[in-house]
Amino acid sequence: MWAKGLPPFQVAYDEGLKVGYKWYDAEKKPVLFPFGYGLSYTTYKYSGLTATPGATSADKVKVSFTLTNIGTAKAQKSPKSTPHSPRVPRNPPSASSASAK
Repeated sequence: MWAKGLPPFQVAYDEGLKVGYKWYDAEKKPVLFPFGYGLSYTTYKYSGLTATPGATSADKVKVSFTLTNIGTAKAQKSPKSTPHSPRVPRNPPSASSASAK
C-alpha cells in the first residue's frame, strides 16, 4: 500500500550488511554515541566476576557477577557480555550473548 496522494517509487538498498552501526564497525569510523552511552540515569557497580568453563571446549562458559545500583535513581539494568574465541574472527562489538536478569 502506498502513502495516500504520493506516487509509487522504487528504493534500492545496496548496503548489504553494512547498515547503521555495522557500517561504522566495518569502516572503523568513530560513532557519536557508542553502545550504552547515556542509557541510564544512575550508576552501577560490578563485582565478583567469575567465569566457569564447561567440561569440553564445545561447552558453554558460565559468567556471573553481582550488579549493584550505587546511584540515587531507581533503575534496572540488563548487562550483556560479548564473547569471542581466539581461534575465530572476532564478533562485531554489537553481537551480544544471551543474558538473564
